[in-house]
Amino acid sequence: VMAQGILDFGLAVGVLMGIGMATMFGFINGYLVGRVKIQPFIVTLSMLFICAGIALVFTGGRTIHQFTGEQKDILQTIGLTDFFHIPGTLFIAIFFFIILYLLTKRTVLGRAIYLTGGNEEAARLSGIDTGKVKLICYLISGICVGITSFLYLARLPATNGLAGFQLEFQSLAATVVGGTTFHGGEGGVTQAVIGTLFLTFLLNGLILLGVGTFAREVVVGVLLITAVVLSSRKRRE
Repeated sequence: VMAQGILDFGLAVGVLMGIGMATMFGFINGYLVGRVKIQPFIVTLSMLFICAGIALVFTGGRTIHQFTGEQKDILQTIGLTDFFHIPGTLFIAIFFFIILYLLTKRTVLGRAIYLTGGNEEAARLSGIDTGKVKLICYLISGICVGITSFLYLARLPATNGLAGFQLEFQSLAATVVGGTTFHGGEGGVTQAVIGTLFLTFLLNGLILLGVGTFAREVVVGVLLITAVVLSSRKRRE
């Protein structure tokens, strides 16, 4: 959607359109989970297919690579510029990591998030609007998805409506491997980064060993199941 918006309306409008749509869908997810009380798995899985369908409608299912010279230069500057052989996007990621870390560890909202995740009923009885907390979490998630989509687009020579369609499963695996549980109340931004680094090193190692794409997906699936089983066992103990 962002790429098509850039083609049709220019770089600034296209980027704002993509981030705006991601934020809107994050809000919708948060409202359905926090206010309507629908199971998060059902909401997010349904929204995954809805967004994929919308992206295919916007792009017509075709590959997009006809950016103008100026658009391409700006995207490549943001996505491919290195500083001392370190990708510039890494510094952007570190910046947002610091913001999210401070938000979750040093603010009232952060404490409310952990309390809601650890024991929603106790959080509600203590006066926390747990529905609002969930809505804010999904809203922040939507904003992060929009920004990440722009950085992802900036590193690609071309894209299509299904670009990054399976990255959500790798993100889920990295988060769980890092120590965040499905039961809530445990984990955090730091653990998610550690899980991401571990999964990245693992997948890159498999690539160097000549392991095929489909086999790597199997590894991610096995890793996710293993992490969930170990997390559940630890919780019971």
